[in-house]
Amino acid sequence: KPIVIDARDKGVEGIDLTLEAGFEIRGHIVADGGQPNDLSKLTLNFGGAPVHIDASGNFHTNFPEPSARYYIAGLPKGWFVKGVSVAGRHTADQLIEVEQGSNEVVFTLSSAGASLDFKIVPGGLPVFVILLVPETGSRVIDDLPQCQIDSTGGCQAQGVPPGAYRVFALDSSSYVLAFDPGMLMEKYRESAPEVTLGPSEHKTVTISPIKLQ
Repeated sequence: KPIVIDARDKGVEGIDLTLEAGFEIRGHIVADGGQPNDLSKLTLNFGGAPVHIDASGNFHTNFPEPSARYYIAGLPKGWFVKGVSVAGRHTADQLIEVEQGSNEVVFTLSSAGASLDFKIVPGGLPVFVILLVPETGSRVIDDLPQCQIDSTGGCQAQGVPPGAYRVFALDSSSYVLAFDPGMLMEKYRESAPEVTLGPSEHKTVTISPIKLQ
């Protein structure tokens, strides 16, 4: 049906509007094994846009597109994101894909994250970052536990999801490979230490920077 839109002093006629449902997110955060006192202290964003979380862990937002990557920061020591479900479907990585209309997203947190201390073998270029790549493989750096070297040359990764990992120490000559975990596993997997972590387990790993081939 034709409608009339008044634009200042002029009338505009003959415009047809097509309305479609957007991408609405209604979700909440739950905890497995106890719960932080105030979930509103966490930082959540989708596609770089911040989302408000109330003290009970509820949140609401809208996507301009049918997919976006999520990021959660501010987790207490030893906690990690154990699982994510979208409309009851589990997703394994940080890319959330939704349908038009309202979508329920549930983040499950766990307090049983493992921790790793790293001892770096001296010599060569300084190590910039230590990357843990699951044996199951991942090609998205944001999905991977990692550890930035501090001013003392030490490094500890906390809140690491239990599982088996290959550990890569990267210096200035190899740092670019941090953005291609698939290549790291393909070319340097056998030269990287393997570590298997259980819930709340703590281990120490001695590691040297990888040597480029």
